[in-house]
Amino acid sequence: MSLTPLSTFIPRLHRDQRGAISLLSVFGIFLFTVLLGQVMNIGRQIDDKLRMQNAADAAAYSGGVGVARGMNAIAFSNHVLCEVFALTAYMREARDRHSDPFIPPILAAWQAVGERYAQRAQSQKFQGIGQAIVDKVPIEQAMVDQFSELAFRQSRVTLPAFEYLLMGPDIDPRQPIPPDPLGGFIPRFQRAIVQTTPALAQAAGNDLAQRYGQSSQSVHRSEPLRAFFWRTNIAVAGTGYEFDALTRTIPAVDPSPTGPDAGVPQAGAYYCLSKSERDRLANQYLVDWIGQRQGRYFDWLPHDQHRGFETAKMSNYINFFRTFACGQLNRLLNEEYPHTNLPHVLREIWRALPDDPAGTTCGVVYPRPDPEEPDLPPPPYDRWDYRTIEQENDALERDYNFVATAVWPQMTTMMPGLYQNPLHRGQRTYAVTFAQAEVYIPNRRLQCCPWITTTCYDQYGDPHDCEVWHMDNWPQRWDLFNQNWTVRLVPATASTLPEILETHPQNFVPGVLSNYQAPQLGTSLENFRLVNGH
Repeated sequence: MSLTPLSTFIPRLHRDQRGAISLLSVFGIFLFTVLLGQVMNIGRQIDDKLRMQNAADAAAYSGGVGVARGMNAIAFSNHVLCEVFALTAYMREARDRHSDPFIPPILAAWQAVGERYAQRAQSQKFQGIGQAIVDKVPIEQAMVDQFSELAFRQSRVTLPAFEYLLMGPDIDPRQPIPPDPLGGFIPRFQRAIVQTTPALAQAAGNDLAQRYGQSSQSVHRSEPLRAFFWRTNIAVAGTGYEFDALTRTIPAVDPSPTGPDAGVPQAGAYYCLSKSERDRLANQYLVDWIGQRQGRYFDWLPHDQHRGFETAKMSNYINFFRTFACGQLNRLLNEEYPHTNLPHVLREIWRALPDDPAGTTCGVVYPRPDPEEPDLPPPPYDRWDYRTIEQENDALERDYNFVATAVWPQMTTMMPGLYQNPLHRGQRTYAVTFAQAEVYIPNRRLQCCPWITTTCYDQYGDPHDCEVWHMDNWPQRWDLFNQNWTVRLVPATASTLPEILETHPQNFVPGVLSNYQAPQLGTSLENFRLVNGH
């Protein structure tokens, strides 16, 4: 076999097309592989960013839910405390039976009136009324005796439990000693909520974030996705000193002069507001309990078509019971527990004051925008007249807004020989996402149907034009007697957000993220807001 002369091979090389497809295929496959790696890296980065943002959103929302539930628990226990006072007064009167001696003389007087009508009335109608009175007197006396005995036996079972709730665990009810300065069980429960809720909110947010990162933890140096629930004063919730009423996460104050928050600024105003609300609600609940337990037997109930002739209202038992029970309640509130067992109140006391200008003011000194302004009158100031929008926004951001950050090592790239993440500069490089949540009281919603009433009636039943929108009946006051606290995600625009991102969580949670280096933004708040995607 002879070799083709080089002189004949070279001239026809440019015309030879054999193997051209194979060569193009190699280059095409290489280019498609590079393009596929680029697309996959971009897709993985986008998916990772969304995963981390969802984790931050979930951490902010779940942490805010924890705070809102803590505030609702305090509001609920405030109502329970007032109701325990009412039930204690009710059961004390049921035990003491102060009303019973007044009933026989009253019914005896009715007996005499009935006999006179039955025997001396000239009208047959009045004779029938007199006989009905005579017949009903023993029935009413029996009803009073039976109900009084029933209430007495109920008090023997329930009153010790109510007394124990008010006395607290360190008091022996058999010993006549002063009440515990720390109060009963309910104030202790509220203090525990105030102290533990922030740590629970942080733990809930972090746990939820870690669940978002379980499926892709291997591409993040096998580190879990962590979340931190920050207060806007640049501190991780639950890691500070939650015993300080002015700086704690839950904006609640224990107004008891003998409690742990004694000595807080405006302590007298907190005490006045708490005690006035406690007295008002306890009296309201006592009236409700008496009406609910006795109204059907001893009173003329509204919408009663029989107008009370089936009840023992002649005995006047319910009115005597109500009077003596109110006396029992006043003794509880003003003599036995005047300084303990007080409901927690909101730290921003001006938010919780009654809307009525003639209502309780409690000597609150309100903030003013410019202390040097000569045209402003001397304190105390009106509720809202000297409170600027800036002050309101600062207070809302400080006490009711929270920021959650999700932190994770930068994801490793596919085909590291071809592609490199420009943000991945070593083992201390982490990705950070953030979100903000607000705890608030929602506005009333419209109810259907109809949405509006256009015809109203006056006290005489005459119609007139009006416009009344049908709204939900939940309360609107921002206080710790409102159990409608909830949370919502809001744009992350807190004024301290750059400082939060620049702060290492290890400053508050020792030993966490030892390799993490917080980003140093080095920019002003205005410039940060220009690039903030929220």
